[in-house]
Amino acid sequence: MVVILLMVVSIAGMLSWNTGNSFYAWNQYGEEILMWGSGVYARDSYMKAPIFIGTDICVLVVLVPMLLYAMIKGKKDESDIHKLKMMSIFGILTYYAMSLVFGVSYNRLILLYIILFGACLFMTFYYAVQIKTKCVELTSGMKWFLNLSGIALFVAWLPDMIPTIIKGTSLSLIEVYTTEITYALDIGIICPMCFLTIYLLNRKNAIGTLLLSFLFQICFVVGIMMISQTACHILAGVELTIPIILTKSGTFLLLGGFAFYFQRKIFKELKYE
Repeated sequence: MVVILLMVVSIAGMLSWNTGNSFYAWNQYGEEILMWGSGVYARDSYMKAPIFIGTDICVLVVLVPMLLYAMIKGKKDESDIHKLKMMSIFGILTYYAMSLVFGVSYNRLILLYIILFGACLFMTFYYAVQIKTKCVELTSGMKWFLNLSGIALFVAWLPDMIPTIIKGTSLSLIEVYTTEITYALDIGIICPMCFLTIYLLNRKNAIGTLLLSFLFQICFVVGIMMISQTACHILAGVELTIPIILTKSGTFLLLGGFAFYFQRKIFKELKYE
C-alpha cells in the first residue's frame, strides 16, 4: 500500500511540471506572490513548487526502488540489520509524508497524504520495536558528524527566525504559507536527535543505534534529493547564484557522502557482532 501511495503521490507531483500557468496572488501579509499554477501544486508558490517536484522525483527514482528492494530481500532476511534498514527507510518516508501533509497547500490528494503519513509512521514503529541490536561504537568521526550536523541545522535556520520574533513579523520568504515546516522538523526533531544519539550511545543504550542509522540514512537521501531540487529550480528559471548552489547543494552532498560511509560502517559492525 505504501509503495502504491508513494507512486501515485510522487507521479502526480511530477506531472504538475508546467511553468506556463504561473500567476500572481496576494498573501495574508499584503505581498504579491508568484504562484506555480499547475497540477496539485497550483496553489503553491513558484519558489516552493520546484522543490516539491524535485523531492517527488527523488522519491520515485530513489526511495521507491530502495523500499521495493528491501521488501523483496526481507523475505529471506529477517536479521536485525534488515529491520534497521526498513525502519530507517520508513522513517525517511514519514518525514516526506509529514512535509506533504503540513507543508504543501491543500489539494485533492490530501487524503492520500494523510494515509501515507500514518502508514509510514506506524511501519517505522513496527520495525523499531522488533530490533534487538547492540550499541554500536561511536567513533570520533561519527561524533563530529552528529555535532556539526546538529549545530548546522540550528544555526542555519535560527537567524531567519530571531528578527521576526523580535519585530513580531513573519519570515521574508513566508509567501502563501502560515509557517515553515522545514524549520519545525529540523530544529524540533532532527537537530536534538543528533545530540540525543550521542548521549544514548555514550551511555551504551542500543536505542542510539536506531537513531544513528536513521540520521545517516536521511542525510544520505537528502544529499541526493538536493540534486533534483536544485535542477528543478534551475529549469524553472528561479534565480540561484553560483555561491548559493555550491554552498547549499555542495554541503548536503558532502554530508550525504559521509553519512553513506558511516552507515556502511555500522552495518558492517553489526553484521560481525
